Amino acid sequence: SDVCSSDLDWRGPNAFHTIFDRSLLRVGDSVYMKHLARKRVSSGFAAADTLPTMLEIRHYGSGQEYQLPLKWQNGAAESSWKIPP
Repeated sequence: SDVCSSDLDWRGPNAFHTIFDRSLLRVGDSVYMKHLARKRVSSGFAAADTLPTMLEIRHYGSGQEYQLPLKWQNGAAESSWKIPP
């Protein structure tokens, strides 16, 4: 898939994790994120084979969706997003 989304089946071969710079998010602030991609193998984890090119942020209360580009390097990508009003 070209989009990294939490709705993707977690039982698939790849595992994606996002680490946020903080847990309290407020309107107007920018949140910085680091994304990690790993492939499940019998001995644990290895580098993922295929990586999404877009990240989707979805607010379930309003239904708003935002997409951000992802550029991977060594199984990791970084992004930032300004929280809208």
